[in-house]
Amino acid sequence: MFIALGDGLPAGFGPWRLSAAGRRTSFPARLARRLGVPFVLPPSDGQDVLRAVAGGRDSNVSHHLAVPGLDFGNFLERRASTPLLRDDDALATEINLTLAYPHLVRPGLRPPNLLEAAALVRPTHVLVSLGFDRALEAVRAGDVSLLSSSREITATLDRLSTVLVDASFAVTAVLAPKISIGVSKAGAAVAEAVAGQNDTLRRWAAQAGAVFIDWAGADGLEAPEAYGVDG
Repeated sequence: MFIALGDGLPAGFGPWRLSAAGRRTSFPARLARRLGVPFVLPPSDGQDVLRAVAGGRDSNVSHHLAVPGLDFGNFLERRASTPLLRDDDALATEINLTLAYPHLVRPGLRPPNLLEAAALVRPTHVLVSLGFDRALEAVRAGDVSLLSSSREITATLDRLSTVLVDASFAVTAVLAPKISIGVSKAGAAVAEAVAGQNDTLRRWAAQAGAVFIDWAGADGLEAPEAYGVDG
């Protein structure tokens, strides 16, 4: 069983929003189709949740556990919560939709976090792609300190591999955001820091027996479009 964990880039985040079409054309979904393996996508909105439950699909946990705004530093912390749709917290809403059923629509079930949801699938193959959203935020804010540290990256991956002990892992390199107008000092600093993050990911993969996917030579896997600071 194949699952994907990550942020907005593997989620299929498009122009300013995450959509059902974006999920279907995301690179993990394309990879699953290429491999010929099941890949359950999460509902795209509240109505989709109701349709899924009415159709008897509420026992299917999503295999696409990628949510815009997540990063190594907060991936293990965020948990589904009620209400399902939150006007004041877009990240909470996306997490809720990703984990919506059965946990938020059946009484008596404790809403899981993303790691617990992943464990429910009992995956044999796990793709992890995190870091881009935070790199984009760092460029916009001009603040390299927003990026996850090597310790946070290693701790998150160690935790994932400990819980999902029967799965083989692949981790993707962090893509640096595109900067359309020149190369700002912030962009250059973030690109340098991202290179350091990728060194950490490469070392972790080597030690854990995982596959490191370097988009510069992605072994037949097409690199996703890395949106930039101006959209």
